[in-house]
Amino acid sequence: MTGYEAGLLSSPFCQMAYVTNNLDAAMALFSEGHEISRFLELRDYPVQTGPDRYARLDIALAYAGGIQIELIQPLGGDDRIYRQILRDDGRFELHFHHEAQLARNLAALDWLREKALARGFPISVEGCQGEDVVYFYADCRGTIGHYVEYIWYSDQAQAQLGAAIPVN
Repeated sequence: MTGYEAGLLSSPFCQMAYVTNNLDAAMALFSEGHEISRFLELRDYPVQTGPDRYARLDIALAYAGGIQIELIQPLGGDDRIYRQILRDDGRFELHFHHEAQLARNLAALDWLREKALARGFPISVEGCQGEDVVYFYADCRGTIGHYVEYIWYSDQAQAQLGAAIPVN
């Protein structure tokens, strides 16, 4: 043990993320069925998925009970990880995609990445937003049925994000 988390699911759980083919319908579903009606919307937002690779996504974020809810609609670019669960028949879809675990620092994030790879979980997405947000997705579908995102925020990014996302 390196002094960090005891296991791959031991970091603080911070997010539930869903993929949809219609962001507006997904927000309405959460509003009507789960009383989560206030979202921060990021339209046609570029998200790094790997070195020199980006997906274009519509994203909606909200907090419910201290957990961030993320709704994702893939729009193009390197969006296959989000699009792969969606059918092409035009009917509305909403699927659970990943949970996120919050790393307390960059060393812990590196440790989690090494541990995920050592356990045989491929890294499907990795990226950053400047120097303030660093993340990767481990493909845990074979064991727990979904991806797990591991993410680190600088103190400044965490404060800005917390202030920007509505609490329902």
